[in-house]
Amino acid sequence: MSFCDELILAKEAEKRTFGYAGKAYVHALQSDFDLADASFQKAMQQLEFVAKEKAEIECYILYFQSLRYLESQELETAIRILHKAINTCTGSCSPLLEIKLQSALGRLYSLSDKLFKAIEIKKLCLQKIKEVPTYSTDYQLKKEYLRQLVSLAFTYNSVHIFHVAEENYNVYIDSAQQYTTLAEKYAEKNQISNYNANLIILNSDINFYRHNYKVAKEYAEKALEYYQNRNRKKRTAQLLFVIAECNYLLKNWDQAEATFVKQIENNTWTEYQLLDFEALCYYYLFKIYEQKQQPKKALEYANTYAQKIEAHLKTKNASDVSIKDIVAHKKRKEEIDTYLQENASQKTQKYVYLYLLLGAVAILGTFMVYFFRAKRNTKKNIGLLHSRIVQLQEDLSKQNTTKVTHSLSDENAFKLIEKLKKLEKEELFLQPNYTLALAAKKLNTNSTYLSQTVNNYLNVTFAEYSNKLRIHTIVQRLKEQKNLRNYTIEALAKEAGYKSIGSFNTNFKKLLKVTPSQYLKELKRNY
Repeated sequence: MSFCDELILAKEAEKRTFGYAGKAYVHALQSDFDLADASFQKAMQQLEFVAKEKAEIECYILYFQSLRYLESQELETAIRILHKAINTCTGSCSPLLEIKLQSALGRLYSLSDKLFKAIEIKKLCLQKIKEVPTYSTDYQLKKEYLRQLVSLAFTYNSVHIFHVAEENYNVYIDSAQQYTTLAEKYAEKNQISNYNANLIILNSDINFYRHNYKVAKEYAEKALEYYQNRNRKKRTAQLLFVIAECNYLLKNWDQAEATFVKQIENNTWTEYQLLDFEALCYYYLFKIYEQKQQPKKALEYANTYAQKIEAHLKTKNASDVSIKDIVAHKKRKEEIDTYLQENASQKTQKYVYLYLLLGAVAILGTFMVYFFRAKRNTKKNIGLLHSRIVQLQEDLSKQNTTKVTHSLSDENAFKLIEKLKKLEKEELFLQPNYTLALAAKKLNTNSTYLSQTVNNYLNVTFAEYSNKLRIHTIVQRLKEQKNLRNYTIEALAKEAGYKSIGSFNTNFKKLLKVTPSQYLKELKRNY
């Protein structure tokens, strides 16, 4: 901040512009977003006095501004700003800046869960770097090329973790391995050591996903030494957890137990707000004590796992609760239930069995509880608006999780619901021509079967399902994007995918018990 203040006092307009832009980004890192926006405005004002390289300096300001919206988790706004910067930069800026902007865009698409789009952009960056005439002699460009190779490998890993069914397992793991190997050879050839730790972690992850736990552990231990020497506490904790997982899968029970117990005792994952890691510590300890034939401890950790995973699910947004997550939790629940049944003769075990059963029902039925609570609450006042919005989020999650997990035997219906969930990411429902027929065509099925599946497994009509997605999306955007609050109701209706303002008003009030106008008034008053 001190350095930025020095730039602001400089005579040259270029320095003053960068000073305000840099100061704005520091404010963003401190979560002072109003101050950040004011400094960005001053940077743009100073830009008027810049005589040379004006386009490039403007693009740097836009680059910093996109990072500001990344900090506030307004990813769509950040993406829009980067697209503007890229359009401005094309043909007017240095090749390195063009590549930097494309790279940042790829990162934002990754964070927005648009991984295939991110892969496309990162491959484009690799191509553009090699097309720069000075590539063969420019160390910075070579370093950027290596960074893109590493980033691509991580993105392919992410595709496997979050989006790929078991039958496609090896395709994306193989791609991750391909780019990891390329990055290793490139780093060695050009003597670039900046990404050595990342490459070690990639090799650990790839071997873990391929069930080569011994090799994965060896790589993780190398990475652990690197991050311990640099006092990176969070990354160190994550690597210790991975090593413990490998030990568990290699049946090194004592070593795995020691790490999981220590992380629980030190409140490691509470400190970093990673409740899923904390819950898994309890689950692994349950399995370890089951193997060691210590039923009392096994039951204790199984019981706590149910509590922790429920707490974790409550902290997640509706869109974050994937079918894959629910299936994984269901499998663990079945393992716990089986263990309880085998020990049903003991009184303590019977009580824990009941508790876990109720806990499991709570995990899969949390959103139903909120639904019935909201249904009983018939007071139509603005004071209860927040709870209704929460209700809508949780109701959407219930549609995509609870009903499906009780009907896993119907494989075709389950796969269709999975595809429908993935289709939500494309936000086609925000288009005014979005219909049952269009969705069926996108999913390679017929309208009748899709309609029946939604009715039977989500317990709503397709129209109700679409309306909930639309209203939920426009409410979230109004919260995150202040500029939308100045739109007319008609414009907001179009933004939400409605052809008529009447239909928008009707569905909005049906779901939230207030009109869009009343909601906007309340939003401006409190935010």
